[in-house]
This record gives sequence, C-alpha cells and structure tokens, in this order.
Amino acid sequence: MITLQNIAYRVAAFDLNVDLEIGDSEYCVIFGSTGCGKTSLLECICGLRHPKRGSITLGDSNITKLPPRQRDIGYVPQDAALFDHLTVRGNIEFPLRARGIPRRDAHRRAEKVAADIQISHLLKRRIPGLSGGERQRVALARALAHPPRLLLLDEPVSALDEFTRDTICRELIRINREQHIPVLHVCHSFEEAKLVANRIAVMRNGKIVQVDTPKNLVNHPRNAYVA
Repeated sequence: MITLQNIAYRVAAFDLNVDLEIGDSEYCVIFGSTGCGKTSLLECICGLRHPKRGSITLGDSNITKLPPRQRDIGYVPQDAALFDHLTVRGNIEFPLRARGIPRRDAHRRAEKVAADIQISHLLKRRIPGLSGGERQRVALARALAHPPRLLLLDEPVSALDEFTRDTICRELIRINREQHIPVLHVCHSFEEAKLVANRIAVMRNGKIVQVDTPKNLVNHPRNAYVA
C-alpha cells in the first residue's frame, strides 16, 4: 500500500495538494487535463521533486526523504528516457548495474524480464529505430528489472496508435495482476483510464476532486467538473 498524506508542492503560481491511498495490487489512474499536476505528483512520489510538506508511505516505510534509488519504485516517464548509446539489454540492465549487481546476475534478470515483456528478440538492438510500442516495452522492462514495490507510469501509451495502445494496456494489466505490483498510471484519456483502472482519481488544479471506480465516476459524479 502507498499512502500520500497532505503532500504539498509549489512551483511558480501552481500549488499541488494531495491526499491519496492506493491498495496492494491496485491499479489506480490519475486522470485530468494537461497542467493539473499529474506528472508533478509522480515526480514527488519517486523522489525527483521534494514536497514542501506531507508524507509518502510505501508499505511500512516512510520514503518521503529517501533518494530515488532507495525507494524501490519503478518509473516510466512520458518520453521513456531510454539511453540511445546502449542496447536494449544495456537499458534493462542499467538499474541493476547501478545497484552493484554482478554482470552475470544482471544478464539473467534482464533476460527474464525481456521474456516476460515479450521483447527477447530486441535485446541486441539499439534504441534508435525501435517503434513507439517497442520503446515503451523497453522502458517498462527497465522499470521492472529491479523488482519494484510500486510502478509509476506517466502517460505510457499516449503517443501510440490505438492497436498498440490496447496491447500495451493489456500487458500492464497482466503485470499488475500476476506480479501484484500496485500501479499508479497518469493519463488524460478516459477511455484509456477505463481500460486499465480499478479506481480513477480525478485531478483538477493540483487537487484530487474524486476517487472512485470508472462506473461510479460516470453514474455518480461528485460535481459538475467530474461530470
């Protein structure tokens, strides 16, 4: 379980103020328009931004002040942030080697994750020339290489065509269910949110205005904005 309690972050004139709880093995989507604070919230959780106040608890651990590498969180940013000078294998192994895991063990782990994500045939390829869907799978494999306690996804399928989007979304659901990793997925497409989410947190101007199942958001919106 991850608990965000009174998380406050300010940049220029924008204020982020969030309380949210995500259960074990839950797939939760943060849904809202561009500029509402979705990415800033993910970056606070993974340690790339530092909230002014509040606490972030993952399981029994308060991770609010830990550096990103010590949080055991897998993060797929919107642009995937892959290393063009490395092969697919090198990208997947990067977080393992950064933790000092021996080369042989890193190789074995990369091969297992690549097989799970169905990209074993890409391991020797370099990033330039990969399709959008292939890049997203590589980024996902890298995020899963060191088994995370939480998976953060920032618009992971927004640049993909409809068929590839649906394929990747089904893969994300499978990983969530089979590996029991809680997922926090950011998007601004309600169709995408409905496809993957157990619950959706609707965000507006730095605040979460309703958290509910997709069905209840449609049938019982809390206010006119949610409707």
